[in-house]
Amino acid sequence: MFLLQFSFFADAMLDPVDFLSLQAIRKSFHDLPGSNFFHSWDFTFDPCGFTSDPCGFAGVYCDGDKVISLNLGDPRANFISGEIPASLGEVRRLRTLDLSYNQLTRTISPSIESLPELSNLILCHNHLTESIPPFLSQSLTRIDLKRNSLTGSNSPASLPPSLRYLSLAWKQLTGPVDRKSSRFTWIKDLCFLAISQNFISGEIPASLGEVRRLRTLDLSYNQLTRTISPSIESLPELSNLILCHNHLTESIPPFLAIANPNRSQTQQPHRFKLSRVSPSVVEILITRLETINRTG
Repeated sequence: MFLLQFSFFADAMLDPVDFLSLQAIRKSFHDLPGSNFFHSWDFTFDPCGFTSDPCGFAGVYCDGDKVISLNLGDPRANFISGEIPASLGEVRRLRTLDLSYNQLTRTISPSIESLPELSNLILCHNHLTESIPPFLSQSLTRIDLKRNSLTGSNSPASLPPSLRYLSLAWKQLTGPVDRKSSRFTWIKDLCFLAISQNFISGEIPASLGEVRRLRTLDLSYNQLTRTISPSIESLPELSNLILCHNHLTESIPPFLAIANPNRSQTQQPHRFKLSRVSPSVVEILITRLETINRTG
């Protein structure tokens, strides 16, 4: 049996640990009725001791003898059910893990936290529950967890400074954002931040003005109060600011005001890239934001 396994690993050219991890992953995930996604994941031996090359399995991408990407998500169809297995933590060279648009349940396996080279974690549109684990990989640039049922407090304390894209929208996050907001200041390269459709309360933190590369900030559909922080005005690359459906009060900051709807595109403030939108539309949106927030 040992010689048979050795023959397989030599022929498949895949690291034995990664091979065993893929086997465990296959046992944890299941094709939904009508799906044959895992049809190519054939781990059986033929009489000569050969089997399919795991690097040719659907959604598996390798670099040499290491698995570097698992793309098992497809926005066109939910075709996988099951739980995220702890064995994923053994695929040590994994850089991209995409399990989006499926019907996965239970928790985000803590084993994912320590993957040293993970840069893209995409688990959106599932049925994952419980709290968001800390992420230790200093290579992470993208975390997309929207449209799950994850709970807990909104704290960036466990997020790596390498992060550029963070979407925690449509979840059940709670708690005051202003008490823990200072931690956002050390995610200096963050470009996209969406925490909409939650139950976050408190004030918009002034420290967001220190995240200088921020381009999209979506805090809509929460329970935020008080004013729109003037510190947002200083963000040089901000082009999308979405704050509707909160409990914000007081006046719209001057930097959001559109004094002249007929102003030419070249005269628009560059930081909001208003050339992509009609000035009159922008003015309507700002008025709508003020009305929605003032009326609750």
